[in-house]
Amino acid sequence: MGIRQDFLLRMMKQLADSYAGIFLGPDGKKSVEITDEPGALFELEGVLAEVFRTRRELLFVRPEEMIEDFDPRLAAEVGRLFLRYAELSESQGHPQAAERGYELGVLCLKNGLGCELSHEEDGSNALMRAVLRTRKVSTVLSKDEQAEVWRKIFEIEARLQRYDHAEDAIFAAVALADDPTDHAQRGIRFYNGLLKLPDELLEEVDMPRDEIQEAIEELEESV
Repeated sequence: MGIRQDFLLRMMKQLADSYAGIFLGPDGKKSVEITDEPGALFELEGVLAEVFRTRRELLFVRPEEMIEDFDPRLAAEVGRLFLRYAELSESQGHPQAAERGYELGVLCLKNGLGCELSHEEDGSNALMRAVLRTRKVSTVLSKDEQAEVWRKIFEIEARLQRYDHAEDAIFAAVALADDPTDHAQRGIRFYNGLLKLPDELLEEVDMPRDEIQEAIEELEESV
């Protein structure tokens, strides 16, 4: 069952306000040092419990079922909070809560790719890229699953014409996939599309024609 629009908007604002109140300074931009980690954890548990419409002690009881129904924008905001919850839990010596929070954070971000994040210049794709570049992500996602997330990031970035991020993502997908054929073919189509652009446009996006051709040749080795 989907989430009502009024509930979604209210929760989006509450999550944004909570994130700013815990992790940012008065200007709402600069990060601040958390001096009261137990208090921050308590506040995070409260706002997350409200999102899942449950009690604090039941926060980790099958939330995956609701996450699958989340609007992507809500999933992105919740994912960021779960990751911060995991960091604080680990710092406070609660490894099980840290592990569970991290797992749910990654799951939420997977469902919230391509969305903006409050108080951040970069959106959920940038946060997920940072997560995917850590060894820890392998505790939640297999290499093939990581490749699939990179593929989704590639498609979003290519559509938004952020070609440097798209290039980074498709090569990551090819490197991680058990069978990279499909990812490589997607990359080849992407680069062949770029070759149709005039030189002046390629210069604007810093994608020299000879480097594009080299990328195609490299991807063809994986087909």
